[in-house]
Amino acid sequence: SFNFSARFYFQKDNGKSQNPKGVPLKLSAPWTENATVILAMRNLEYQKLLRFRTKFSCPFGNLVTQINEVSPAKGQYWALFVNNNLSNFGVDSATLKKDDSILWKLCSESGTCSL
Repeated sequence: SFNFSARFYFQKDNGKSQNPKGVPLKLSAPWTENATVILAMRNLEYQKLLRFRTKFSCPFGNLVTQINEVSPAKGQYWALFVNNNLSNFGVDSATLKKDDSILWKLCSESGTCSL
C-alpha cells in the first residue's frame, strides 16, 4: 500500500478562511490509494488533529454535521470540495488520489455553493 496525503481546508460562506475551534487551516492525512474522504478524516481524528460528527441520511450516506464543534447555522450545510470542485459524491464514496485537496465550506441551502 502507498501512503498519500491530502490537504484539508475550511472556509466560511463569505469566502474567508476560518479556523474551526483550533483546527489548522491545512492538515495532512496519510491513507492508502483510493481511500475515501471519510477514511482520511477518520485518520486525522485518530491522530487527534480533527473531530467531526456525521449523520446517516439514506440514500446519501453520512452527512458531515460538525467539524471540531462547528455546526452549520440554520439553513447552512458543510459542502465538500475536492480539488476546488464541488464534489458529486459524499464523504463515503468520494475517493481521493495522491495530493488531492479537500476543502470544507459552510454554504447556504438557499443558494448555489461555489468557491
